[in-house]
Amino acid sequence: MSAEGMAEWRGSGVGTPTGPGAWKYAYGGVYTIATPEKWQRLLNVYAAGEYENDANGNYQWKLWEWKF
Repeated sequence: MSAEGMAEWRGSGVGTPTGPGAWKYAYGGVYTIATPEKWQRLLNVYAAGEYENDANGNYQWKLWEWKF
């Protein structure tokens, strides 16, 4: 969400513990709603990513997009 509007993303993913309080996830999905005109390109993108966190609250993530 922003002051300009909102976008809705729908997807799913899987995760696995990598240590005490630590996880790694992989996910993918599509945008189903994008209300600002300048965000309409999101409706033609499949997003896939990885997210990893540790027990100290540190995290990192990567995101890729495929246009269709």
